[in-house]
Amino acid sequence: MERPGISSFITHICYGDFESIYPGVLNLAVDNFDLEMSNSGLDILRLFRKSAFTKDISYGVVDAHPHVVEG
Repeated sequence: MERPGISSFITHICYGDFESIYPGVLNLAVDNFDLEMSNSGLDILRLFRKSAFTKDISYGVVDAHPHVVEG
């Protein structure tokens, strides 16, 4: 969500038990969640079907840990 002249707050969450903190995590005072999805097979999306994700979302789809460049 672009809001000229207004700061946005972003948090990055990865490699955790997201299911145990969702949807309560939406109460955090942040505008955007950056979520890891490359190693989870997009499993986190099923949680959003149960309880809608109500904030902006960014998601990682490339695994940054291997020493091989994806082609």
